[in-house]
Amino acid sequence: MVRQRACETLRQQAELMAIFASRFDAGGVDLEARSAHQSIRKSLDQADQALAEAERETLWGRRSDTPEGLVRSLRRLAGDGVMIGRALASPLPRASGERIGPSAMALLQAIAIRLRNSAGALEGFRSTPPDSLDQARAAFETAVEQTRAARLTAEINFDAASRVFGLVFAMESLLANLSDLADRIAEVAGQAAPSAGAGVAGLDAAEP
Repeated sequence: MVRQRACETLRQQAELMAIFASRFDAGGVDLEARSAHQSIRKSLDQADQALAEAERETLWGRRSDTPEGLVRSLRRLAGDGVMIGRALASPLPRASGERIGPSAMALLQAIAIRLRNSAGALEGFRSTPPDSLDQARAAFETAVEQTRAARLTAEINFDAASRVFGLVFAMESLLANLSDLADRIAEVAGQAAPSAGAGVAGLDAAEP
């Protein structure tokens, strides 16, 4: 049950990233994403409830299929999504947006793919498969460095500059939490590895 809720949350977060990517420079994306945030919070609450049940069953001697930090990683990713939405509430300043916008949108799309792949990996007791996230991240980081070198935020007001820096911080935090998520999913795959048949059944024992 915990894995089921976690997979649901990952796919909801993937859809949220897709919204950010498609509406990156339109403004008002925080309002458009509000229902997605609500769905994610609901799924996370259900995951917490399922985790509490799994922990009780572990005390009774039944194996849990969920590493300790999985739901925590999901909550951190959800928090990153909220910060990205706030940064994109209004279009970024033109110069900064033109410099980092294309790579940021590509990175958001790559993150959405990673989240969907992570859900599939978690369902199938596999590690997260390779994708284009590292390349998209490198392109974004290059664009950010170019923006800083050109001092494109030096002449804009505090609110606008804070949204640029807030977006960069949120993206960096999200990428770090994606790495942690991959570790948690690998733990699930490692638990299943010793016995492909009986092992998976054992790990699913806590699910109804």
